[in-house]
Amino acid sequence: MMTSLRISSGTLKGKTIPLPPEVKGHREMTPQKVKSALFQLVANRIPAPEHTLFSDLFAGSGQISFEAVSRGFAKVICCEIDRRRYQALCQLQRHFALANQVKIIRGDGFKVFTRLLSHELQPATLQNLVVFADPPYMSGRRRESPWEKLVSLAEAATDHPNLLMILQAPKELANHFSKAQSYTYGKNCLLVFHFPATFTDTS
Repeated sequence: MMTSLRISSGTLKGKTIPLPPEVKGHREMTPQKVKSALFQLVANRIPAPEHTLFSDLFAGSGQISFEAVSRGFAKVICCEIDRRRYQALCQLQRHFALANQVKIIRGDGFKVFTRLLSHELQPATLQNLVVFADPPYMSGRRRESPWEKLVSLAEAATDHPNLLMILQAPKELANHFSKAQSYTYGKNCLLVFHFPATFTDTS
C-alpha cells in the first residue's frame, strides 16, 4: 500500500511527501506519469524557471508544488482550502526549509487565481506565471465546471503578459476547449492554455 509520494527530479529528488489527509472520503493524487508530462510541457514552453512564478491552486499533497521548487522555479505559491491538508503543507515547508521559496495559502483556489491575475501575488522581478490546477470534481448542478470557470477567469485577465495555465481534467474533456492543446494520459488529460499565445512550444 502506497504511503508516500516521491519528488522525481531536481534539488529535492528522492525526497518523500506523505499522502494527504482524506477529504470527504477522497484522496485523489496526480499520477506520476501525468506529473512528469506536466513538467515536460512546462519546460518546453518556459526556458527560464528561475524567472517564473509557479502556482498550484488545489495543492492537496503538495507534490506538484514541491516538485516545482525542486526543478528550479523561483517562487511557488501553494494553495489549499482544507485545514488539515494546509497544516500538512506547512509542516512540509518547514521540513524542507523552503519558507523563502514556497508560499502556502489557505484559501479558495479560484480566489487565489484572481489575485494572481491582478498581479497582487506576483513579484515584479518574475516575468512569467505558470498556473497548474487540478480542481476537485464538483457537482453537475453548478452552472459551469471548475475548468470552465478557470478558463473564464484567465480570458478576462487581458493585461497579464505571460500566463501559462495547465489544467488536469478527466480525459472526456480533452477536446472540450477549442483554445487548449490537449494531451491524454490514461483517464486524465492535461489542457494547456497560453494567455496570450506568446510562448514557444519546442516539444
